[in-house]
Amino acid sequence: MELRHLLSRDQQRQLALLSFFYERDYLATEEELAALTGVSSSILQKDLAQIPQQHPELSLEKDDQGYHLRQVTPLSFNLIKARILNQSPSISLLRLLLFEECQSQTQAAAKLYLSSSTTHRYLEKLAQTLAAWGITIEMRPLRLEGSEVHIRRLYTSLYRQVQLWSQSFFATGDQDQALRRYLTDYLAAQNLPQSNYVMDKLFVSYFVASIRQSLGHQLRHSSPHPFLAEPAPYLTTTIEIGLKPTPVNDLDQQDLLWLMFEDYALYRPDHFQIALATNPRIQKAQEFNKAFLAFLMAHYQLKLTSTRQQEILFQFISENEVFGPPKDMLQVLRHPRHFFLKKTQQFYLQEVADLKHSIQDFCHRRKEHLTTEFLDHLLYLVLQEIPETVLDRKPLKILVMSDLSASHNAHLVAILEKHLGANLDFQIVDQVFYSDEDLLAHFQQFDLLLTTVLPSENMQRFPVMVIPTFIDFRQLDRIHRKIQEIRNEKDAEQ
Repeated sequence: MELRHLLSRDQQRQLALLSFFYERDYLATEEELAALTGVSSSILQKDLAQIPQQHPELSLEKDDQGYHLRQVTPLSFNLIKARILNQSPSISLLRLLLFEECQSQTQAAAKLYLSSSTTHRYLEKLAQTLAAWGITIEMRPLRLEGSEVHIRRLYTSLYRQVQLWSQSFFATGDQDQALRRYLTDYLAAQNLPQSNYVMDKLFVSYFVASIRQSLGHQLRHSSPHPFLAEPAPYLTTTIEIGLKPTPVNDLDQQDLLWLMFEDYALYRPDHFQIALATNPRIQKAQEFNKAFLAFLMAHYQLKLTSTRQQEILFQFISENEVFGPPKDMLQVLRHPRHFFLKKTQQFYLQEVADLKHSIQDFCHRRKEHLTTEFLDHLLYLVLQEIPETVLDRKPLKILVMSDLSASHNAHLVAILEKHLGANLDFQIVDQVFYSDEDLLAHFQQFDLLLTTVLPSENMQRFPVMVIPTFIDFRQLDRIHRKIQEIRNEKDAEQ
């Protein structure tokens, strides 16, 4: 479920236009933009004129090629999304509902500088959206009740997209840093991954849980977890949330780390095995995954080893919150997987269409409720983990080289795998070469070299592409097209 429809139509169009520009190398024709928005020329011109007004970092120019979006100063698309979301009364209303500061609809209207009737319309629209997730809006005091898991998932997704990282979540920035140190220490003690993605999701989910718990809402009293150690001893700093003078270390730490302790995020295979043995929700999801994998293997005549099958099943379920009724991902705006799916379908339209039809047929025969989001999720999993269903060829080997640090190398690889990972083997230089000959011999193993520095004369004999230190949608599109050129050349040689 995507909450994009809670934005006004003007905001939705602006978001669609900017997304289109960022994905298309900042260039688009008027015909493309008109087809995208479906509005008259006069409304389109008004929408385009508002872009530099609302985002001073951007300018818009028109020539014979079309409209060029230029960055006067750097502006990420994530920041654009946050701005647009923060301007929405519906999003502001959702924040009020989290903190339960308003005793009535009238108080909420006063805080939002809206009329009571307008606030009532926003509340009704929110109530209709959230009802599918077992979430209700109580009016006195104004608050959310119902499925605690879905409430926490909603706000975790919301705050990851609307909160600017220059702002503090807790009372001060020092407390934010203290919580990050605590999570770092705890994850290190458990030998769990400490990527930015994992840390950010845990941090925001912890913040949301601290608000909910301080207001008397808990998932349940967690029993001792057989895989995770008691987290309280790792919290050495008192962190007070902004809502009430309640020190976070006086709250139930297992409930605050609900993503891990309730098995909604599985970051290691042994955690998965324990959850599979003890958690009925995971068992049900695993039963679906095993049947789904068996169907794919039979349909595409795949020969996968037992070890590889177990690896795929773990990846299928490692972010398992999509499973369980309703089978939909609760999110605010589009997930990065939509970009990946769109690009894959551009190059493999028929193959992806066939895969989609196969998934629909499988779910129909099992009488599984298949939403658009769940279908996209399954498509994404299959294309990432079993790319041979669509790409009947050996994976390309790509070497990624950054001049910043080894950790930045790993960061680039993680981004590339998330967005372009189908049938691609990304590697980094993990050894020392004592001569140019040895280094060049190593380069010969790869189909493409991605580097953040200008290539030397010797490197230019290989397929090489210079990439920026920080990759955005425009750069991902360039890399995707380069990869496709190499694949076409290989096909022509055969």
